[in-house]
Amino acid sequence: MKLPEWVTYIPEYVKALLIAIPAVIELIKQFEQPGWGAEKKAGVLASLRSIMSGLGVRESIVTAIVDGIGGVIDAFVNFKNLVGEFTHSEGAA
Repeated sequence: MKLPEWVTYIPEYVKALLIAIPAVIELIKQFEQPGWGAEKKAGVLASLRSIMSGLGVRESIVTAIVDGIGGVIDAFVNFKNLVGEFTHSEGAA
């Protein structure tokens, strides 16, 4: 029985996630400041894309992981907004 082609990419995805997760945590700390949520997210994702591409991760995997992490960030922020932990602001004055 032949395995589907996507199965052969699993080790690359795992390796890329092991790079991405600590990088995202550090990038969020570096970009942290009150307000400017959309800009912070864009900066984190662009930096993550650069790091992963620079390390030679396959572009399709980079795109999938960056898109997935963007979705996780959106879900996290929406939850924090819902429970009132994050407040909307126009950025730092």
